[in-house]
Amino acid sequence: MKKGIYLLPFFVIVLQFFSPNQSFSTIHTINVSSNQFTPDNLNVIVGDTVRFQWIEGFHTTTCDPKVQAGTSYPGGAAPWDAIMSSGSPVFDYVVTVAGTYVYGCVPHWPGMSGTINAGFGYKMWDGEGDGISWSDAFNWTDNTVPASTDSVLLNNFYVPFTYVVNLPTGAVNTTVAKIIIQPLDPNFIFLNLTSGNTNNPGLTVGNSNINDPDF
Repeated sequence: MKKGIYLLPFFVIVLQFFSPNQSFSTIHTINVSSNQFTPDNLNVIVGDTVRFQWIEGFHTTTCDPKVQAGTSYPGGAAPWDAIMSSGSPVFDYVVTVAGTYVYGCVPHWPGMSGTINAGFGYKMWDGEGDGISWSDAFNWTDNTVPASTDSVLLNNFYVPFTYVVNLPTGAVNTTVAKIIIQPLDPNFIFLNLTSGNTNNPGLTVGNSNINDPDF
């Protein structure tokens, strides 16, 4: 079931982070239980942390073909092999290289396996179009306006100053799977649903994944 965020005209979402060392990273949790990883397919960006959280049973999370044939990771990335049990309930892996990671549980391979896609998970704002309009494709890094299945990242990586993103006007409901807004102090990032948007709701965020927050 999709979750809607309803914004009144002139309502502006403003976020500011006050740490000068704020990084543009997200922690993604994968639950390890019942001979499965949940979710077993994950989109992240470089710099994100993948957290394997033990729930029940005795498993491993392994991404090292020398330990488990069939697992793989991009060149330049670090392999991993970690026990998941009540004694070792959490394992964190920081993604440093873009590409596809195929991992699994040694005692339950190949039935218990998963994939991490790094670098393909977010539409990012670079402001190279008109610098303000959500619907201007050239404002996005791949020159494509986000679709309903996309996750969106608004930060200061490409635009190192305060900026505004205006959602479309007219009878338009903008729908995406997820939005992350991460300004770097002292900047602000404004996500603005203008009075020119006559649709109710004008913005819907949600992909029904309880392990991956929508906003």
